Amino acid sequence: MNNSSLIIKVPGKLMIAGEYAVLSSGYPAIVKAVNRYMTIKISPYSKFILSDSSPKLPKETWMVNHKGYVIGLDIRKNPFMKMAITIVLKYLREKGVRIYAFQLEIHNGLNDIISGKKYGLGSSSAFVVGVISAILAYHGLEIEKEKLLIYKLSCIAHLKAQGNGSGADIAASVYGGWICYYRYDAEWLTHKLYDTNLTLNDLISMPWPSLSINKISLPASVSFIAGWTKHSVKTSPLVRKIEDFQMKNKKAYEVFLEQSKAAVLEFIRSCDLNDGEGILQAIHKNRIALQYLEDVTGLQLEIKEIMELCRIAEKYGRAKFSGSGGGDCGIAFLIDEAKIENLKQEWMKAGIIPLDLKSSNLGVTTFESE
Repeated sequence: MNNSSLIIKVPGKLMIAGEYAVLSSGYPAIVKAVNRYMTIKISPYSKFILSDSSPKLPKETWMVNHKGYVIGLDIRKNPFMKMAITIVLKYLREKGVRIYAFQLEIHNGLNDIISGKKYGLGSSSAFVVGVISAILAYHGLEIEKEKLLIYKLSCIAHLKAQGNGSGADIAASVYGGWICYYRYDAEWLTHKLYDTNLTLNDLISMPWPSLSINKISLPASVSFIAGWTKHSVKTSPLVRKIEDFQMKNKKAYEVFLEQSKAAVLEFIRSCDLNDGEGILQAIHKNRIALQYLEDVTGLQLEIKEIMELCRIAEKYGRAKFSGSGGGDCGIAFLIDEAKIENLKQEWMKAGIIPLDLKSSNLGVTTFESE
């Protein structure tokens, strides 16, 4: 147990390319950790306490019963919190670690400060990563040396709480920087989670089929900017609709998968070759793939604000939506950095809010509380 308070900072993310396709094994995505943070303070306390920076949420007291179940957190209000705590405490008990009471204080810096609306920066994943990391660090683990452990525990907790998701946002929050990501085999993991002969530690220790997390570097000639549409969207329902379409329309979906893969691989090659123009072309090809997906599914992924964001950005470079679509953010890539200010001004006139999002290279990090 750590007798002093610890601060855990977890970066948010932006999906860059490969959305939806990354849900299928063998299809890559590009994701970036950004310098907006979920901050969690964990402190010694006489009982288990949860508090949030939001004045709407009062402090909650909870407990762990003799079977290790978390009692006192409403699963409907705190699905990610309850599952993250349950999974990490189960892991620690399996490792023979004595559990000490603590207070968790949550500050979400990933949403809009004024309205509280989400930008689409992966707050639920950052939340899970932060809670798990904080509890591990409090019980003596050096989390900067245990990133694969944190990633796997977070994926399990997030999958159990939400039922879907690629884990790309978790990878960005854990590892930081620009990442080329291939999802684990979801069917394999789901099967293993229901295998009563396996402990959680067994599952964590196994290699996860198809999983790949590698850092990449954007060409120095390329500038990046994100714009917020002011429309928040829930990712999970859109993912379920896409998954339903995939099950019933395999051939049409395979066309999308191959288009997306070609675009993402071109992005990766362009990074390797330091080819800025190649990055712009890859982003354009990924947008075309997502427009095809929109056409065949009948879902509105590019709302009118995203269309306008892209129309303006393509005077200067290339652009697309980021994440699930339907709202949240769009992203643009430019070769001429001097044109970014012009782009910002045009976006603001059109009601798009430019976001000053830089890359966060560290991933989840622990700090001693002063």
